[in-house]
Amino acid sequence: MNKAILLCRVSTEAQDYEAQITDLKKYAESKGITECKIISTKESGFKRIQAREGWLKTKEFFENNRDYDTLIVTEISRLGRRETAIAEIKEYLETTGKSLYIKDLDLHLYDKGKKRAESDIVFNVFASFATNEMSQKKDRFLRSRRELNEKGYSIVGKVLFGYKRVRDEARGKNKFIVNEKEAKEINEIYNLYLYGIDGKDTGIKGLVYHAISKGMSTYLHSKRNMTKLLSESAYVGGVKEVRIKRKNPLYWNENDHTKSPYIETVSHIPYAQIVTKDLFDAVQKKKLDNRILVDKSKKHNTILSKLIECPECHTYLLGDYRRNRKTASYRCAKHKGAGKCANSSIISMQYIDSLVWCYLKYNVKQIIEEIHKKNCAGDISSIEDEILNLQSKKESVQNEAKSLALIFKSEVRIFGIEEARRKYDEGTERIVKEIEGIDSAIALRRRRIEEIRSAASTELTEEDMQRVEQDKGRISEYIHLLVKRIVCHNTKTMTFIRIILNGDDEYTFRGILSNKVDTNRIKAFGIKRVKDMPFQVKNSDVKNEDGVIVEWVEGGMEILEKLLFTERLLGDEIELYPIEYKRLNVYESDMV
Repeated sequence: MNKAILLCRVSTEAQDYEAQITDLKKYAESKGITECKIISTKESGFKRIQAREGWLKTKEFFENNRDYDTLIVTEISRLGRRETAIAEIKEYLETTGKSLYIKDLDLHLYDKGKKRAESDIVFNVFASFATNEMSQKKDRFLRSRRELNEKGYSIVGKVLFGYKRVRDEARGKNKFIVNEKEAKEINEIYNLYLYGIDGKDTGIKGLVYHAISKGMSTYLHSKRNMTKLLSESAYVGGVKEVRIKRKNPLYWNENDHTKSPYIETVSHIPYAQIVTKDLFDAVQKKKLDNRILVDKSKKHNTILSKLIECPECHTYLLGDYRRNRKTASYRCAKHKGAGKCANSSIISMQYIDSLVWCYLKYNVKQIIEEIHKKNCAGDISSIEDEILNLQSKKESVQNEAKSLALIFKSEVRIFGIEEARRKYDEGTERIVKEIEGIDSAIALRRRRIEEIRSAASTELTEEDMQRVEQDKGRISEYIHLLVKRIVCHNTKTMTFIRIILNGDDEYTFRGILSNKVDTNRIKAFGIKRVKDMPFQVKNSDVKNEDGVIVEWVEGGMEILEKLLFTERLLGDEIELYPIEYKRLNVYESDMV
């Protein structure tokens, strides 16, 4: 024996096998080897024997060079880390009459194919160590990574929108922190979904176009991402279980289809809070019970649809047109079923619609002037900016359409004409739909500009008002143009309605106070706060045994009752003025 193969292996490209080569040369000289063939590779020891480049080269060299009869490695793990691979190498050496030396153990396993009993025992023990060593390392690594994850360090995988990965120099590990810009956008989207845009309910598609028009992050320009964002529990803070899939190299690289194509790892990652739990829960509730925010009626035109807010659960009151009632009414959408609301009261539709209309009719000129002063210029400018953003997005999509032709040409060569045509048609169809959606969003905003300008310049005559009052659809249109939200508190004898108009700030207070004692001669007053009101309305009002509200905080109800019955004013704090109450007569067809 004077010729040998020196087999070197490292696992990664970053590693160097020069040290192995130097040690093996010295060891070979000590064993009387005069000629050496060096075979070195950079590959995983877990590869199947059929995919091991180093071993395949070794076998080929042995078969083509019969005078080489010895194999030398630094340690058993250089042969491999799979028991089946090591066993197959042993069998080959034994059947072909080759010698094997393990340098670090100074172990001579075969002497020209003849097994040494004591060496075989040592070899088997260390071969078992080699196969188990990496499993133990992996277990230790995974355990350490789980511990770091739970502390917020060494985070792997994609970065969730709303956060960013930064390097903690003190620990030398990565961690997630809140991305303030994206967090602000997330809160805005949550609030818009919950409360609507300009007082009008909106869905996922509307939120996407809003995000585009406002120049928000491109992540929000996708309906899929928007839907995911509104369901992401990590935003309320705390530890979230994250499952990450990665390709299994044994399946994909070594074609071992007995293995699973993907390896799944589970991490528990802590996230900082971005949205409050109350806001998150409210959005989830709205998503589960979205019928509350959608007017499903095709037959009826409900004047105050999606405007009246329940004072108990803050969902909308819906129109009730059941034939067993003489007149239509409003009632809380959650008056029955899961999560039933405590507000079971029924309010006459004609009564409430008429009150709101009479108030707006009395104040319509003043209201329009206020809208003009507060919102016209600012709103139009803001909407025009949104249109520019949408047009920019449209240009980007159109440029993408132009690139499809170039992509089509290259894919014809790769996939063939049929597959390339299919992909081209799918891409074209998607782009056409996206452009149509953007055009629709632009048209909607242009109509909104015209509505604002119209509201700011319209002068209504008495004849105009009389014609409007005969048309339920036009009444609803005018009210929705002006009103953002309505809150109604109703008792047996009194009704208090707070009206929030589009453009009102948090300090503006408008309301209607109505005495229902004599239903034939309802007495209604408009209220406008000049300074701070001497009372405040809160959600949990004190009630009597019948469930009727009897007082508000700081005696507010008593003050209002006194104002109503005595028609007195309290200095400059409240402006209270009478409103001519007249019932609307546009409900005849509703109960048919």
